Amino acid sequence: MDLDLIIKYLEGEITEDEKRSLDNWIQFDEENKKEFELIKKAWQSPAPKLPKPDVELALQNVKEKIELNKNQQPKIYKIPQAEPASPFANVFKSNFFKAAAVFIIAIGAIYLYNIFNQKPEIKQITFAAETEINKTILMDGTEVILDVGSILKYPERFDENSRTVSLIGEALFKVTHDPAKPFAVKANDGIVQVLGTQFNVRTWNEKLTVVVAEGKVSLSPQEKTGNNEKVILTQGQMSSLNAEGKPTPPQNVNVEEYVNWQNREKYFKGAQFIEIVEQLERWYGVEITYPEKNYENDLLTISLKNEPIEVIIDLLSVMMRFDYNIENDVVTFSARN
Repeated sequence: MDLDLIIKYLEGEITEDEKRSLDNWIQFDEENKKEFELIKKAWQSPAPKLPKPDVELALQNVKEKIELNKNQQPKIYKIPQAEPASPFANVFKSNFFKAAAVFIIAIGAIYLYNIFNQKPEIKQITFAAETEINKTILMDGTEVILDVGSILKYPERFDENSRTVSLIGEALFKVTHDPAKPFAVKANDGIVQVLGTQFNVRTWNEKLTVVVAEGKVSLSPQEKTGNNEKVILTQGQMSSLNAEGKPTPPQNVNVEEYVNWQNREKYFKGAQFIEIVEQLERWYGVEITYPEKNYENDLLTISLKNEPIEVIIDLLSVMMRFDYNIENDVVTFSARN
């Protein structure tokens, strides 16, 4: 964790986004929490009060010692002569101890090299938007807005050459520009790579869809799939991975229809009924049941607004010709007779 961020918190100068990032780090595991509390305790501890020096007393003590030394007779010390060492001892000292010293120095050098050059284990942080749309700021300043039910995994710190995260669900990325460290998002069997841009990644129903709001990105399958096809998307374009795991040709779209979910607004065009149901369950925390599974694949075009669940369920019931009942966060659809 960046120590400057902790200091900003202790000085009361931290922003809301920075505090949220710090809270995520503290809550990640118990060791982070202990480290933070230790720094906080040291910061808040008062400085020790030292006694004020008595200059006059110190000067008087020095004068007394000078006078005392003047009155004492100097002592003469004889240095004892060492017995001559045997030739064997000289050889022992000159060879064995020198070799031992070289050996110890070599071992110490190897130890220090390993200490300073080994790569420390980097923890993976999991950030989940479990009950509401949420936002997190990564250590490079990249902003990630997560839809309800989405999970973002990223390292405690990025390495020297890249910035790679993993996504389950849907997220809007506003990436900080850094040509030396390309930003990458792994989702399902695909990977999205950028330098600095805004783009939306959706992985619901095991389908990866990417829409670019600003800048340019590339979409390609991950290496494990065996495919190496890649498409380049620019502002206002969309692509998905098809059933074979290959990216579809770029298509011009209305970007707002793909990113307005952050305002709890979403446009579904020719979408499966089950896809709409699952989105409502995530947003409103309800359970929705319907009479038969063959309704799951019915295709609907509908625009969802940030409205009470009753309004949206009423609209769906008309489109699907269902009756419905809402009780204790459970919506039950039934076929009309």
